[in-house]
Amino acid sequence: MLCKNVVSCRSGLAEHSDYLVDIANADVALWDDHTDDSLYQSVDILTAAHPHSGVGVFGELEKTMGMTWHKENLLNDLSLRPHVKPASTTMYDQMHVFLVNGLVNWELFSFIAAMKHGFQIGYKQLHDFLKPWQWPKDKVKAKVCQVFNEKREASSKEHVKAGASELLSVYQVFRHFVESIVARSGKLARETKSLLSLFRILDALQCMPRGCVSVAEFHAEVVNHMRYWQEAYPDEDHKPKHHMSVHLGKMYERHGMLWNCFVHERKHKTLKKFATTTSNTLNYEQSVSTDLLNAHVEAMSHPEAFNTGCYLVDPRAFINEIRGHRHECVCWELMQVMVIYPRVRICFRLVQYVHNLFVHAWTPPRLCKSCTNLKQIHTLGYITIT
Repeated sequence: MLCKNVVSCRSGLAEHSDYLVDIANADVALWDDHTDDSLYQSVDILTAAHPHSGVGVFGELEKTMGMTWHKENLLNDLSLRPHVKPASTTMYDQMHVFLVNGLVNWELFSFIAAMKHGFQIGYKQLHDFLKPWQWPKDKVKAKVCQVFNEKREASSKEHVKAGASELLSVYQVFRHFVESIVARSGKLARETKSLLSLFRILDALQCMPRGCVSVAEFHAEVVNHMRYWQEAYPDEDHKPKHHMSVHLGKMYERHGMLWNCFVHERKHKTLKKFATTTSNTLNYEQSVSTDLLNAHVEAMSHPEAFNTGCYLVDPRAFINEIRGHRHECVCWELMQVMVIYPRVRICFRLVQYVHNLFVHAWTPPRLCKSCTNLKQIHTLGYITIT
């Protein structure tokens, strides 16, 4: 919708035009971007043509304009045009571009297929590799190895069947698997290069809220990934989401951040919970809506519903073993476990001590050095108790 001259690879139109480019082209200098005014002009052209065009002719015109027309469309409301800016305020959702039937799902599927052909490594081997790994229970509720179980394999026809949160949990360990096994073999060099570039994009997206990634760095990685992907899988067509991913850099520059739909997607679980347990079929919609409203009001009435900043969730009273430190100054290192290796646990005890925090971290006495590098443990800072 945001580009006037970008067409699909299969159309072949770009091969016969100096103006048109296909979605595999990541050179933004060749794109002719829509403005708010030019999008409204396209809508007006469709509106004027609709009463006088047949279904087939009008359908072709819609394809040419790159949009679907409807009389009740928001862009057809003339009174809202001074307020609705369709081009300058549109932002593609990073979660759907990469993690919901997105680039990560597709590329993981292609990479696993390549591993199965070159290494005889498939879903079963990946499941067995992931099974011993453990994540903090407050971060991951289910076993991540289920992403590669038999049921998921049977349902994964063109892409890896996994949720967005599951992919975010599994990609770090998958990267470790690729770097320690596949990359060292020297095989699948192009496929590995493309996949690791995609994982770096996921890293960057998670660092954006903290301002750790510049627009230039992010855009360069996205463009590089498109080139690496084309080299690794020359027989596969680029997806529209490849093109959308390049737009994210410009949107990041324009708005200073990239919003995502994770919060909205999590709310779907609440809807599904009430929708599947409601048995009143005579007033089904009303019953589900009432339950949703009650749950929402209850959530908003929680004392911490509108808190901002850093604070403990569900804090507990201090315990006996730290009462002796009431008048002492103690410095503790707060660590967050990124990945927990098999047979290695790093435990946390968080309690509230008057107006300060007490953090106690302990590890098994035989923790090997290879499991204590920065890939597993990331130092966040220090907390002082007085």
